[in-house]
Amino acid sequence: MNARLASVTLAALAAAAVSAQSAQLGSWDIIGNSGVTCIHTMLLPEGRLMCIERPHKGPFYPGNSVNNRTVALIQLEGEGNPVVGSSKVMDGASEVYANSFCGGHVQMANGSILVVGGDKQEWADEAGNRFLVSGGSGVRVYDPCTTPDCQQGQWSAAPNMTTTRWYPTVVTLADGNAIIIGGSLENINMQAPDPDGNDNPTYEYLHPPNVGSWPRNISLLTWAFPHSLYPPAVLMPNEKVFVLISNKSLVIDPKEDFSDPNAQPSFPITDLTPDKFPNNPKHSPWIYPHSATMTVLPMTKKNNHSFVVQFCGGSQHPDSAPRPYASASCVTINPNDVTPEWSAPDPMPHARVMLDSIILPDGKILYANGAGWGQAGGDAGQAQYAADPVYAVDLFDPDAPSGSQWTSLQNATVPRLYHSGMILLPSGHVITTGSEMQNYVDFWGSGGPNISCYPSATYDGPKTWTAKPMCTSPFEQRIERFTPPYLLSTIARPSIITAPTTLTYQSRFKITVAGTVDRVTLIRYSTSTHGLNTDQRFWELEIVARDGNDIYMNAPPSGGYMPPGNHMIWALNSGIPSIAATILLQNGNVTQVPIPAGANVTVTPAAAANATGSGPAGGPSGTAPGGAGANSSASASSTSAPTPVSTAGGKSAASKVAGVAGSVAAVAVMAVAAAFL
Repeated sequence: MNARLASVTLAALAAAAVSAQSAQLGSWDIIGNSGVTCIHTMLLPEGRLMCIERPHKGPFYPGNSVNNRTVALIQLEGEGNPVVGSSKVMDGASEVYANSFCGGHVQMANGSILVVGGDKQEWADEAGNRFLVSGGSGVRVYDPCTTPDCQQGQWSAAPNMTTTRWYPTVVTLADGNAIIIGGSLENINMQAPDPDGNDNPTYEYLHPPNVGSWPRNISLLTWAFPHSLYPPAVLMPNEKVFVLISNKSLVIDPKEDFSDPNAQPSFPITDLTPDKFPNNPKHSPWIYPHSATMTVLPMTKKNNHSFVVQFCGGSQHPDSAPRPYASASCVTINPNDVTPEWSAPDPMPHARVMLDSIILPDGKILYANGAGWGQAGGDAGQAQYAADPVYAVDLFDPDAPSGSQWTSLQNATVPRLYHSGMILLPSGHVITTGSEMQNYVDFWGSGGPNISCYPSATYDGPKTWTAKPMCTSPFEQRIERFTPPYLLSTIARPSIITAPTTLTYQSRFKITVAGTVDRVTLIRYSTSTHGLNTDQRFWELEIVARDGNDIYMNAPPSGGYMPPGNHMIWALNSGIPSIAATILLQNGNVTQVPIPAGANVTVTPAAAANATGSGPAGGPSGTAPGGAGANSSASASSTSAPTPVSTAGGKSAASKVAGVAGSVAAVAVMAVAAAFL
């Protein structure tokens, strides 16, 4: 009896120890299959994801449940209202179908998804019917569902770009326009790049200026080729665009482009040269294929909402090394400063290339995915370019003192190499997706390369492993979910009962909450590909008054700080976030929700400004598909009336708080369809 009791006690203690460790480190679990390999991952309203992959020719790889179509719409149960059955995302849009593989994308000002460029190759199905035309110069806009009963969304075509672009970068601007930068004319062989036939050292706008000729040249892209693909770029508070190209940088001023036919990018930023960081003089260019990741650090009350851009990871190649190894280095810069300078925060605990970063609701930043050595690039299954997946997960605290900025959390279980992604969900969970090098074990295993398995995949699709089942498929469809420590805490999780659905800059608004709330933050919806996420931003809101369960706040000052589009708003209690509500942040007339007499005023409210948002002179009207420019009807609305916040099954957020740490159920592939873009 005593032995049985001791055994039960030991088991209980072991379980308690595991639970305590999870509460400190977080936990991972597989929540389903994406239906395609998520090379491009986009967060949509109603707890949904959209994934886009490369096209294939048969035989199709196991796990591709969309009949070789390149787009899957995925319902995350527990993140929105579960939808029964399936639907075709691209229904009725066959006239704009285009190959989006390795294009660029962002969330637009009205919450739509903009996809530009991509692969020039056209594709036919097994019957010989063409289902993808060249996407090289194409522009596509996806309008997602915004209510639970909608299951489909809709694609539409916008006017083509002036040129083809493979691996371009897209940034949403303060007025709702978008700037499109760089790329190549077609696929590049990085072993023998051809600048005359492939380089595209130009930029243009979704809604082009009426002055000057377009596209416009960027000499720095010519200098950097082929280290000029997916150049990291970000909108600054002054509404200019900062671009890092290799180890140099520049600034583009959209306002000048819309008023001056001879405007050119400026070069006021100090170079990111080895002499700046003598401890790591052999760092490779901070750009594809060496693939560091870029993050705009959280703008908080503590740092006076300062604007700082951080780059981490990538490759380094010491003279003694036979191949490029991953870098643990991080660098930061405030390009908005009068005299910008690079500086170095603490290095990451784990070096990685092809990594991803996600800002969490509490203002910390999660780093995951990537490889221990190598570089990005190659066809699916060409695992000779990189290996040694990094399962470790690192958390960066920008408020921590030097020497203690990083914490390592629970390791992931799914390797994420080339063509992976990471997205924050409204529940506060994080998911990782994709990877096309899962056969790295066949090449880099202890016995050396299994020659009979190569090539296991070609540009036309996997053709050999179906006949050779001993070989590993390179394609990964598992979605892995990370539960951060804040969702495993014993501290009560607050909830948002009502929140406005739309909000304009500088406006005062209110949310109604349940539970203790000491902080409210905004995070922009994001899209992810190739370690690049130009969408995500974090803003800590200023609480100006409280009246019972009502909290009154000021919206961000302008789209330069927080670009327009869908944002998640979080109420936090000692770092523990609520389920997020979605607010569409827009340009438009400033409104002031009145603060009732007797409320506890914590900050003297600013006088109402007569502002309508700002944008380049002569900027777009937003009438093209997906547009929401400064003068568009979409951007003219003021703060909406508070709306009850819903989660799974249409229940209020308050009714879902209990047990929410395990609330996200399995992923169901809701709608899969042809990439009729």
